[in-house]
Amino acid sequence: EQAKMIEHIQGHNVVSLNGPNVDLSLSIKGRKFNNSCGRHNMPDGEIFTGPVEDSVNGWVKFTYPAIYGGVAVEGAELTFTNGRVNQAKAEKNQDYLIKMLESDEGSRHIGEFAIGVNPALTRFSKDILLDEKIGGTVHIALGRAYPGVGGVNQSAIHWDIVKDLRQQGQIFLDGRLIFENGALLIEPGAADSASLMATTSPDTGALTGPTHLPDSTVAADLFCSTLRPTFFGVHDTT
Repeated sequence: EQAKMIEHIQGHNVVSLNGPNVDLSLSIKGRKFNNSCGRHNMPDGEIFTGPVEDSVNGWVKFTYPAIYGGVAVEGAELTFTNGRVNQAKAEKNQDYLIKMLESDEGSRHIGEFAIGVNPALTRFSKDILLDEKIGGTVHIALGRAYPGVGGVNQSAIHWDIVKDLRQQGQIFLDGRLIFENGALLIEPGAADSASLMATTSPDTGALTGPTHLPDSTVAADLFCSTLRPTFFGVHDTT
């Protein structure tokens, strides 16, 4: 369940992302994680925070086009030093990427770090409200932070960009491996939401089982309390 995931992650210090196109570290010390589980968006499924503003170091090349203001920046690659983007390039629309980074002082800093955990979302759709929740991905947002999680970065932009870690991707928490190839290596909760969630065929990617939840507070509460990341390959380490 997402709440259980937050219990495992919150209160730690350094998050490190590693893989063929990412080598990035950031601090979550003193920051809260928000459980985004259906109370405001549907479909939903992410946990997110605001990293310590000057803590981000390393580089990442994003898997999918970074879309903002109707412009798709393809092959975006960012390098961070002490929290700030100091190098940026892209395979397509690089000029637009640079322009957005120059929006204001805060636009070169990360305002959000999040992990997508929705197993029913498996394919990039060019709709960020869906894509940022794809199970087995992470995303960062350049610019404005959410103050409710402790973030203080201010900017005119909030640009979510998705990195897929389902193949050869790892997340370390204070040096301990907690995520590999789309699987969270944490102890899952006891509840099982199979009856609530749509799942996908490993062969065709087609949805099977229930494809929606009732749009109600009750459904949201069930989703928040029972969603587990088992659908994209959690390993029980107990």
